[in-house]
Amino acid sequence: MKFPLDVITNKLYTLGVEVIKEPKHPQNLISYVSAFIAGTNSLADEVLLVLDGSDTALAPEPGTSPAGQPSLFLVSPACDAQTRKAAIAAAASDDMVAVTDLSPAYVADQLQQQLMTTMQWNDHLNDLLDQDCINVDLLRASEPLLHSFIALCDATFSYICTTPRHSPIDDESAFFVEHQHFSPTAIRHIQELGFSQSARRRDWTTARGADQTVFGFPALFHPFYRHNRFAALLIMVSPTEATTYQRFLFEILAKKIDMCLTRHWARENPFEQRYTYFLKELLEGNAPARSSLEERAALHGMPVDGIFEVALIDKTWQAGSVSLLAKRVIELEPKAKVTFDGNRLTVLLHVRAGKADRLDAMEETLFRLTENLKMNISLSERFGYLGDAAFGLEQARIALEYGKKHFRRYCIGATSTERTETVFRFRRYFPYFAMDPFADRAKMIAQMAVAKNPLLKLRRADEEHGTNDYEILRVFLTEECRAGAVCERLHLHRNTLAYRLEKIRSILGETLDDADTRIFLQVLYFIAE
Repeated sequence: MKFPLDVITNKLYTLGVEVIKEPKHPQNLISYVSAFIAGTNSLADEVLLVLDGSDTALAPEPGTSPAGQPSLFLVSPACDAQTRKAAIAAAASDDMVAVTDLSPAYVADQLQQQLMTTMQWNDHLNDLLDQDCINVDLLRASEPLLHSFIALCDATFSYICTTPRHSPIDDESAFFVEHQHFSPTAIRHIQELGFSQSARRRDWTTARGADQTVFGFPALFHPFYRHNRFAALLIMVSPTEATTYQRFLFEILAKKIDMCLTRHWARENPFEQRYTYFLKELLEGNAPARSSLEERAALHGMPVDGIFEVALIDKTWQAGSVSLLAKRVIELEPKAKVTFDGNRLTVLLHVRAGKADRLDAMEETLFRLTENLKMNISLSERFGYLGDAAFGLEQARIALEYGKKHFRRYCIGATSTERTETVFRFRRYFPYFAMDPFADRAKMIAQMAVAKNPLLKLRRADEEHGTNDYEILRVFLTEECRAGAVCERLHLHRNTLAYRLEKIRSILGETLDDADTRIFLQVLYFIAE
């Protein structure tokens, strides 16, 4: 293992030794330290020689070390200024001159111990990786050497782990630890630095000692990429400017973190779950035949039948990033499936048949998550087959588009608990779409008329039982739910009408007391006719 010359100056400062000349190239590497110059012809390359520079008769002339070895010359504190200047002037570019009364053998021993400590630390990290450790184990093992606050965030810019015994020294790191994610402001600044946009094909570390837009203190950054996508970010924040030695240690740690992330990063990244690409295909309308769909869905742990609903969340930038919001959704609703389209997050909700109340609870979870940030969320109609996910997404898109345009028409006298300004259901806004002469609506209306229409349930029930519920519901809606007018037009007794309406509710699975549902059904009748 090789070390930068900066590790020597760093250790000398730790020992309280005054360094009056540092190496010109602190990144140059050495292998070990020696205070013995006998048999110098057998010295290997990249060995640092520690020599007594107080008496030139006892040491080689500075700048003439064997084989060009970098040297550390120790000058006695009793030497006058002229002697010190002469030692500095005679030293080679990568030689060092320090003022101390410690012996060369003692100093060399201390420096070699520092190198050994680093090698042992590196070996310890390798052992942890062999034991399938997690990232926090690597950070905990690195604290004694780095002496700085270190944090590792995932692709969502949220929490993976931090150094357990080094508290943050800046406001952003403190926010990160307290809330387990970066603030939206910090995320935007980090993105501006290019970690999630540029340099995707290389890993690099940068140290900034002046303007720290994000942290305000000198910091080291190391972004990680998987499949040409930003996967994680390692940050070290220090109260003082990072030395070459710190960057050297930080890079070693980054390489170990990289190996650990190779094993575990997918579970931290909501868009790298095994179902993600399969779900994208379904939402794009590439659903195979049912037999093939069942086989592929089983491979990805997804059901084919039940009660499904598609939710589309807009303005995700207000949460910091779409990936951060996706992670929150999964944390709150582990059974939800997520994918994204630009800055919009698509969430597929699913429950078993007969568990509609559970789906209501999942909706409420999404509402609570998004309402504080004033995000817009739209919801499709509920459907019973996974292969209809693309149609559900199209419904959610329509609800979002027309909801943002027309929601204020429904806000007169509404209370804030109704969420009318942020929650858009397809049922409420489909009439705007169906009556919009400028909308490209032919395909959607054709699907609603042929296969996705709840009124078709009534037609089939009428055919099976010889009833006329389809016509009863149409008249009921036309007469604006006035039972007397319906009975008069259809020559029905009130009790008969009440009985038939209850049957209709059970067949449709809908309540006719909701104004949005009644308008929605009226538009479907209009389409059918």
